Amino acid sequence: MREYHLHSLLQIAAAHPLVLVDRAVPPWARPYLAGEVTASLSDPGEVTAAVGKFLVDHSVGGLVTYEPRHARLAAHLGLPGNSPAAVATCQAPARARHVLREADVPSMHSPNQLGNAFEDLVETGGKKEGQRLAPTKEFTKIYTNRTKVKEASFATVKHFDGKPAHPKVYALRLADGGVLALFPSAYTIEYLHKRFMNGGRIIPGPAEAVYNSEQRPLITDEYQGQALATLTPTGKPKVLTHRYTMVNSR
Repeated sequence: MREYHLHSLLQIAAAHPLVLVDRAVPPWARPYLAGEVTASLSDPGEVTAAVGKFLVDHSVGGLVTYEPRHARLAAHLGLPGNSPAAVATCQAPARARHVLREADVPSMHSPNQLGNAFEDLVETGGKKEGQRLAPTKEFTKIYTNRTKVKEASFATVKHFDGKPAHPKVYALRLADGGVLALFPSAYTIEYLHKRFMNGGRIIPGPAEAVYNSEQRPLITDEYQGQALATLTPTGKPKVLTHRYTMVNSR
């Protein structure tokens, strides 16, 4: 979650002085803040009192929150802010996607969502989350060519998204308001011999043999990698480059 919150802070702090209201400010957030208000977010009365006290000596342009109850606080204090209904919609992913589709708004990924979307290009050819990415023909070829690889002549080939071994995402705010993100990604390829019931076995390739040199009916190859993408205020996120390495074969 830290990467998600960092991305949000970068988005706001790039355009406005940002004051964070929380019981304790995490050290990683301090470089992006112009100030802080100490209050327990689980106590609406404490938050209202603390923010009201801050307003006495400071000019506040608006209140941004991801909690519907805190969104109501903005109206109570007479501050511009996102509406409770809008916040509630954002808290419900299915509802948020429906609203975006109805308004024909391109979906904007947070950097920590890029991995799942990118891996969908391998698993389904981009029929699900991958639709929200700008076309990436090079990577999609892994899916479209799955029936053309040499193994397809004697094995059923299937692709699955994987779990990155190192899930941290790095994001850099750009001068044009976009974000440059380095994100982890992983996928798995399975080769099942079409005649495995009759004793069919697959001979591992050189890279696979490093991990397991035995002939076997099912070979599962695991890949770990990273990719670099740009997220812009308009349009779909675009993957610029990627690199993967086989890390296991069993």
